[in-house]
Amino acid sequence: MAAMPDRKTYEFTLILASQPEVTDEIADAVYGAGCDDATLGSRCGVLYLAFAREADSLWGAISSAITDVKRANVGLSVGRVEPDDLVTTGEIAERLGCSRETVRLYAL
Repeated sequence: MAAMPDRKTYEFTLILASQPEVTDEIADAVYGAGCDDATLGSRCGVLYLAFAREADSLWGAISSAITDVKRANVGLSVGRVEPDDLVTTGEIAERLGCSRETVRLYAL
């Protein structure tokens, strides 16, 4: 039997279209549809879901999140996906497999 790849937690934000504000109905439907690993919010009349989703790949995390939003069946659609761009030097070092000091020196 082949070993299963390690699942990672991917962070990204889905910007939602078609609804200007958070309502209890939307929150209940979205969380009930499987988005309980996301924070639902609104900024300047735009709804978003900020995810920290465990999956085998980034694409798997994003596609399952979009499927869950559709499953909520409250008229939401995904306008775009935004990556989690803000990272610490420690996170960069972990992703690159080097030390934080190495990352700090590259940044200088």
